[in-house]
Amino acid sequence: MYEYDLNDVINNCTAAQVYVDGKQKELGKDELAALKAVFEKMNEGGYEMPGYGVSIDSLTREELKSGVWVRLMYPERVYRGDIPFESLLIKVDENYCGYNLIREYEGKYQGRVFYFNLQEGKTMRDLYTFLCG
Repeated sequence: MYEYDLNDVINNCTAAQVYVDGKQKELGKDELAALKAVFEKMNEGGYEMPGYGVSIDSLTREELKSGVWVRLMYPERVYRGDIPFESLLIKVDENYCGYNLIREYEGKYQGRVFYFNLQEGKTMRDLYTFLCG
């Protein structure tokens, strides 16, 4: 499956997990649809920027033990250009004005990340509230 628009990539996930301080919860079908709607509204007017960061698997897994995270999962490998992944992990902070999408590839959160910058004045507050509510 080849996807080039980041919003399409997010919208095409088929499952999602939420992590709050290391505790994992699988979202049901209705919750997944609601999550996609929250992402769509939050991302409106925003844009993808070059992702200069990289993920180191051991450090990412340690960070996943605290804070709020969402993992978007796909039934098969997805490519953005020539960059593959099977899931995307996103740290959610209500004050963030953008976010990294950390790629999971072959079971590791390793390598280049994608970055999405929200429209000026927007934050991740609605997504944070949705995930913690």
